[in-house]
Amino acid sequence: MKVFVTGGSGFLAQQFIKMALAEGHEIRSFDIAEPKEDHGEEWISGDITDSEALETALQVHKPDTVVHLATVLTDVCANDPGRGTRVNCLGTANAFHAAYKTGVGRVIYASSVSALVPEGCDIKGDGRPLGPVSPYGATKACVFR
Repeated sequence: MKVFVTGGSGFLAQQFIKMALAEGHEIRSFDIAEPKEDHGEEWISGDITDSEALETALQVHKPDTVVHLATVLTDVCANDPGRGTRVNCLGTANAFHAAYKTGVGRVIYASSVSALVPEGCDIKGDGRPLGPVSPYGATKACVFR
């Protein structure tokens, strides 16, 4: 399967890429940062907030699936909420819209437990309702509203 990974240079993405390559998938990694390690994937330099660049990359590479892992984490969102919103909210919208426009059959999105009500409510695990308590959690929850 041809898989296009946004945020492909990040920690979670690098773990996914190693696993997917081991299973024989063809991987394209889209990120502004070059990967620290080369696992055999093709790296495409691109910014998730640039919808045209993302759409062009999807048109050229024609993946079966997009795995959307591009994000900035808690510290960045706390220190620069505008950047957090651009990358985590706009970037996610760009990923879904570009996949739709280019005919990609599946998008896999990794959210975060930070989007949910903190532990302590009556509902446990992933069944908890949305209730972020940090800027990062809010940017991950925005996809669900």
